[in-house]
Amino acid sequence: MGPGRCHSSWICHLQDDLQRDSRLRPCILGAAGNVSLTIRESPMVTFAEFLENAASKREFVNILFEQRVFELIGTLQKLSLPLEQADVPHELVGGLAVFLHVENADSTHSSLTRDIDLMIQRNDLPRVVEIAKRQGFRHSSGLDMLLFGDANSARNAAHLLYSGERVKATQLEAHPTI
Repeated sequence: MGPGRCHSSWICHLQDDLQRDSRLRPCILGAAGNVSLTIRESPMVTFAEFLENAASKREFVNILFEQRVFELIGTLQKLSLPLEQADVPHELVGGLAVFLHVENADSTHSSLTRDIDLMIQRNDLPRVVEIAKRQGFRHSSGLDMLLFGDANSARNAAHLLYSGERVKATQLEAHPTI
């Protein structure tokens, strides 16, 4: 099946911006006719390299903010690459997807999320959990979230949402299918 995708029609124009932004270098949009955020296997620029590059351009950098961006993108890459290699369909949704859009459209208005929201197909849950465990994630079945490393809070987790389902009854529409 296809790569991990950012399921948002308004994210189409990000392709060039994502390729130019060294913090988001592992991310590119792809697939003709289908908006997607693919995490490439190429190594991400390190945080130190990013800081050196910004310093050489005499750019102001909020170190705490930028370090958190690197952590989130790195965690996403650790989860998305193996899922993609195993042909497990998944889509990046929620706050991180919105952040990527806003950060590249007008970075003065961006607001960073603490977690990753990943939409999968419910029948793929056992495969996703198995793959995630091999990458250092722990599965919390009560909330269907993946915790990485020492993280022990839902705020810092990769939350799993299900394609074609609602999170709660009050949600107006079910998530789109992938």
